[in-house]
Amino acid sequence: MFPIQSHTVHLILQYISPPSLLTRPLPPHVLSKPLLQRHHFLQISPDSPVEYLCWPAPHSSRAIEILDNSLTSAEEPDDYSVRYTSDAEHTYAHVQVLAQDEGVRMLFQWDDPDGWKYHDTQLMPFPPSSRSTLEQATAESCTTDEVLEQTGSAAFTIAADTDNEDDYWNAYGVPSEDLISALPPRSAKDGSCEGAEDAYWAQYSSVQGDFSSLIFSHCLTSYFPRIC
Repeated sequence: MFPIQSHTVHLILQYISPPSLLTRPLPPHVLSKPLLQRHHFLQISPDSPVEYLCWPAPHSSRAIEILDNSLTSAEEPDDYSVRYTSDAEHTYAHVQVLAQDEGVRMLFQWDDPDGWKYHDTQLMPFPPSSRSTLEQATAESCTTDEVLEQTGSAAFTIAADTDNEDDYWNAYGVPSEDLISALPPRSAKDGSCEGAEDAYWAQYSSVQGDFSSLIFSHCLTSYFPRIC
């Protein structure tokens, strides 16, 4: 990826000077893929220069009006004021082509491997997130993507830990599966579920009592052998 060159901007300005006299489509190889798709699916022709050259925006018509009144091929500067923006999917060059009135900027989208392609025309100023160099814009884009990825991973981890903690406390105090399976089913043939459960717990208490007595007897024998 390399910074946009003045001749790329000159080429587009020559094709659309002035926009109101644009009658033939621009060559496909100078247009961004999203813009070509917009022309194709919405059947947009050069007869509507605002729709053909711009994506929908509040001041698109005003931008084309200024170009139409001020732009001539003889007024092409050698250098343009350029700023860059970049995100996870695309990188754009914002080129100020006119300083009159509100000012007009053209957007070019980077296409790998073909280079910069015309994408849009809008009023100035440059976007607040734009940067003066391509390196700054792309570097910040990479950093932002990494932060978003790490934030997403951290949020997933916290959510998983929260779910595990909730599962733990929800299960606290619930009888184990072994204990539940030991209880007689409610479809017991004796017809008394409560009586069956009472009998079970009475049996458990009996076993527990016998076991306690056995431990007590063992202790007496161990510590007081002569008495026992």
